[in-house]
Amino acid sequence: MHITTPSRSASDLRPIVAGEVHLWGLRIARKRAGVAPDLLPAERAHAARFRSPDDRDRFVQCRSALRRLLAGYLGRAPSGIDLELSRFGKPFLAGSPLRFNVSHSGAIALLAFARDADVGVDIERVREMPDAQDIVDKYFSQADKAAFRRSACDTRAFFEIWTRKEARLKAEGVGLSGALDAGDAAGWETVGIETDPGYAAAVAVARPGADVLALRWLA
Repeated sequence: MHITTPSRSASDLRPIVAGEVHLWGLRIARKRAGVAPDLLPAERAHAARFRSPDDRDRFVQCRSALRRLLAGYLGRAPSGIDLELSRFGKPFLAGSPLRFNVSHSGAIALLAFARDADVGVDIERVREMPDAQDIVDKYFSQADKAAFRRSACDTRAFFEIWTRKEARLKAEGVGLSGALDAGDAAGWETVGIETDPGYAAAVAVARPGADVLALRWLA
């Protein structure tokens, strides 16, 4: 897998061709705006159930961004897109070759899109993890444990390994219910993503040799 810098602006929503992964970033604003009109009634009701205003704003902004991007790729109105949920709670488009995944941490959200290939993305704010070694011992594969030791148990290295693992599990649609201690699986590729300082991120796709377009930021 390799990363290609897009030749067009961040507003470009040209169709995704097989073998490509499009990455978009959203800086989550601290605001108390009303619920976006792009959301469906069920999504508005879900947003209203958040006790924390910050969590509510984060959900509204991420779901609105997802709908706007899907609308651009599919040529439909944002509110006219029907999202279904897998048994693990992962949203998807039934009957469409377009695959997508969303992750957020702190003030950043990432959105990944691919065609005819499952895709997952994960971002984590790098922070102190007093139980990092316990997590490594319990959940990391032997290869991941060796990589962590080579980093001198560096906190950033922990999150770089973690996001690669979780991105693949999210692409598979199982999230943290999957086997965290599994090694790299055949047919999957993962690559780290450069975002803002203080964050680690990765994308995984079920297409060896995929062309990942460099991260573009939504206005």
